[in-house]
Amino acid sequence: MATKAQIARKMYGLSLSDLTSGEKAAVTRAYNAQESNTPTATTSSPGFASVKFGRPGVNGVKECLVKEGIKLSDALAQAGITLNQSKEGIVEKDSGDKLGLSDSVSDGSTYMIVPGVDSSC
Repeated sequence: MATKAQIARKMYGLSLSDLTSGEKAAVTRAYNAQESNTPTATTSSPGFASVKFGRPGVNGVKECLVKEGIKLSDALAQAGITLNQSKEGIVEKDSGDKLGLSDSVSDGSTYMIVPGVDSSC
């Protein structure tokens, strides 16, 4: 892994202290990009599943690594997400199927927490 000084010399032929603020920012981006090639915890291993939870329009999705076959309620608890069962329900994003808290999660799925799903049943 190259240092910022090495990247600056390679990109601009100057030392890091001689660069403008924009050039230093480009060096920093290049430096950070080389660190992002490390494997992440989101890569599922045998016996584990990578799932995502989110509420539409609220802070994106949260990815979580859980045991395969775990119940949806346990996966939500592990992700630190609370569900208001009187107002919210869970829908699998890809299929659009409504799920209960006792259903099992599947690897690579995205579960959306949406209002009004349980009140319509």
